[in-house]
Amino acid sequence: MMMLLCRALFVLTPVVVFFSGKAMTPVLILLVFALITAVKNSLFPLKRDWLSGYPAASILLALLLLWGVLSSYWSLLPGHSLSVGMRVGANCVIGGIGLFYVQRLLSIPARLLTYSAYGFILCAALILLEQLPAGGIMHYGYTLVGADFDRFLQKNVNRGLCALVVLIWPLVLGLYQSKQLCLVWSTVLILAIAVMSLDSLSAQIGLAAGMIAFVAIYYWPRVAPKMLILCLPLYLISFPALFTIAEDAVFKNPVVSERLADSGGIRLRIWHALLQEVEQRPWQGWGISTTRAQPLTQASLQAMGLEGPPLHPHNPSLQLLLELGRIGLLLATAALAVALLHWERSLRGDKVLLASSGALIAAYFVAGLASFGIWQFWWLSVLWIALIYWRWVAKQ
Repeated sequence: MMMLLCRALFVLTPVVVFFSGKAMTPVLILLVFALITAVKNSLFPLKRDWLSGYPAASILLALLLLWGVLSSYWSLLPGHSLSVGMRVGANCVIGGIGLFYVQRLLSIPARLLTYSAYGFILCAALILLEQLPAGGIMHYGYTLVGADFDRFLQKNVNRGLCALVVLIWPLVLGLYQSKQLCLVWSTVLILAIAVMSLDSLSAQIGLAAGMIAFVAIYYWPRVAPKMLILCLPLYLISFPALFTIAEDAVFKNPVVSERLADSGGIRLRIWHALLQEVEQRPWQGWGISTTRAQPLTQASLQAMGLEGPPLHPHNPSLQLLLELGRIGLLLATAALAVALLHWERSLRGDKVLLASSGALIAAYFVAGLASFGIWQFWWLSVLWIALIYWRWVAKQ
């Protein structure tokens, strides 16, 4: 029964995330519960393999999460920081348990991979139908019940697209291994057309990053993974310094500033204002998830065009530095670097596994670079679900 639930979740996840990205945390909890229940009497023994051997990265991640919980002691919002720190830790524990147990499941049947591809195609078709002059099925349904369709499109669908461009890569691996090459690339192409048809820059650059990473790692498996290992931690640790240098030299140049979208200009002003707050608590930070309580001046708020501080800085590096200080940023960078090093070494020799997992990593980090807070539970759950599905499909 629970095996059927695991398979049903695999097939239905694209549709669920499309309509409600914030449902990903309940989906993760349900998926891990089903995994544990399905394999408790399994005849397949647990094995120590390349996905259960991340001791150094796990220790560094645990230290980062512990630092986040401890930050509630000096936080601007002690109770809120403690709650967020504990819930983020619980999310990571649940995801880690899922990765541990999924290795005992039987391989996914090829027909389920086909059904999952149809789920992605259905989501893409619903988006493309909205380009009709009178709108599509979703517009008609929301208009019929008197709901705010524009808000649904901006919030739910845009979030869902960002999740889909991450979740597509376990499917790509499965279809590739089952020799359904026509279906895999037609699914990716249809999803790409749908993503490009909407004003969702995060999903667009996330999908582009995933496709570039897949092709680069597949054809240059020795060089491209090392570039990913170098670029992601380097970006994380160096962004504040790079932005400080580029702000005057690049972003204030009229040639650049006049061509920036409104959302891009707002993000630049947010980063400028929040970097000033970092200087007051450079090592310990202000406490996890306290961007919303930053003591910004009225002049800073007016410059950003906001009535109050943003919920998060729209940048993972800056959020770590602002909320957990240099110590938190260093721990996060070290954990990411060690995990990526182990990832490349453990999959070396299988370019399909390496390319699909590298595409998943690139899509997740690039899609979230300027969009989501790193402590947003639904976005963390998207990563864990994608990793669990990828590990399950990799058993093929």
